Order: sequence, then structure tokens, then C-alpha cells
Amino acid sequence: MNLFFLSFLFTLTLSLERAFVLEGEPLKKRFDLSGLLLLTDKIKKDFELEGYDLLLIDDKTYWVYKAKVLDSSIRVEKWKKVGKPPSGRHDFEDIDSDGEFIYVLNEPDGAVARLEPNGKIQWATWKMPDGIPKFTDWFGAEALAVANGQLWIFREMPPLDAFVFDRKSFSTSVVVKRRTRSFSKSQTAARFRNQTWFLLDRDARCIWETSNYEEEGTCHSFSDWVDKDEHYRFQVRDGQNRLRPEWSTAEALDVDAHYFWVGLDNNGLGLYRDRGMKSPVILKFKRRP
Repeated sequence: MNLFFLSFLFTLTLSLERAFVLEGEPLKKRFDLSGLLLLTDKIKKDFELEGYDLLLIDDKTYWVYKAKVLDSSIRVEKWKKVGKPPSGRHDFEDIDSDGEFIYVLNEPDGAVARLEPNGKIQWATWKMPDGIPKFTDWFGAEALAVANGQLWIFREMPPLDAFVFDRKSFSTSVVVKRRTRSFSKSQTAARFRNQTWFLLDRDARCIWETSNYEEEGTCHSFSDWVDKDEHYRFQVRDGQNRLRPEWSTAEALDVDAHYFWVGLDNNGLGLYRDRGMKSPVILKFKRRP
């Protein structure tokens, strides 16, 4: 069975419900969206975030941003400054919550900041197991997810590793899992919801759904909305206004009962939409029942 047939067999095309342009004071400077978190009622209450729907991070500042979903835009405001990671190398790439704390992932070293309701911020670091390729500044720890009381940290590019820790102790006894039979090209965000993995693959323009991280699953494709000329909404252009389809931009993901929320990073240059606007965009796709 060839790759084309397998891709066809396991691919479902997503239907776009709505596109939201990010706006607000933080968007007046370079804002490279890299992570998003849908807020539960408990997190809103515990962290005094009532009236807001999302938390966002970008990879160029030390802030976590709070955001409100409006009709066709998302209003972004500064919320909490996380500060520098222990290594001093900074590039925030993902954010998730276990319902008690909020976690922010730093790409170059895989360090994780834990935000607590009392305002305390704790950094946790770990050592790569022997024999496993080290992270680099460009291809490092790209995705973070909380699953069954454990923290999972995902390498962005092949080898597609996941590093698993105890959520509370952040033990240095690291379990490494690898997707050796995967058709995925990258893993840029991850979520574990209702015992199911959702893995964002920006290069394949796909959200992989699987019950077992180490096994292949179904590809929910959003390629139609970022690649095809007839849509033209979310293609990336460079500073000379040239289309750059090789700049894959899907960086952020969250999942609720009915929708996939995919954040498109603009590389600091702009996603060009129908009205000629330049801004990071969050796409809301319907999930199949």
C-alpha cells in the first residue's frame, strides 16, 4: 500500500467555521503566535480571568496574554510576565493546563514554567537522556500537553520524540516515546482530550487524531485553507509581498467538544487576508460528530 493511498484513506478535510484576526495593543509590535489555551470555568475563577476566553503566548516576549473572542476578531491584552527561563535562552512555544496550574514550554531547552493561582511561577528543567539527539534553538521542544497526570514534551522535527514526566514532581526519570511508523512531518502543538491525542502537523497541514501517540491515526486536513489559491486568505508573504507557501505557519492548537482551534503564526511579517490585513489568525474548524 503506497503513501498516497494511506494519506487518502486516513484524511478528512476540515470545514472552516470562522477566522479570527488578533487585535489589540500587543499586536502593534511583532507578535509571533505560538500557543493558545481555551479557558475552563475553573481556570477563569482560580486565576481571576472571568470575561476572557483564551490565553495566548508568542515566541518573542516573556508574556502570557489574555484574550476575548469577539465576532470576527480576538482582542489580546497583556496578562502575566513569565520572565526568562533558567538557561537564559528564550522562545516560548506552547501552553496547557491540568485544571490546577498553567504550564508554558520553552523551546531551546525544554524547560517548563508552572503558573500557580497564587501568582507564584516555578521553572522546571531536565536533562536529555543519553543517546537521544539534543534540542537545537531552531528544532527544539515545540509542543506541550498534560495527559493522565503526566507532562508530555514533544520534539518539533524528526525524530518525533515525546518526553514524559510526572506532572507534580517533574521527575528526572524521563520516559521517551517515538513515532517510528508515522507519516507526520512535524509536531508543533499537542492536546490530550478525553483519552485521545490531537497532534498539530504544520508541514502536512493536518491535525492527527489517535488514541495512542506511537501509532498513526486520522489526519484532519486544513490544507485547503492555507494552500489553495482560490481561498487566498491565509497564505504567508514575505517583505516583498511574494507568496511563501514553504513557510508553514500553524503553531498553536486547542480542542473542545465541537471545534479545533488552530493558530497561524505570521513570522512577524503578516498573514494576508481578503481585506489586505496583516495579523496572526486563529482558525476555528468544525469537528465531525
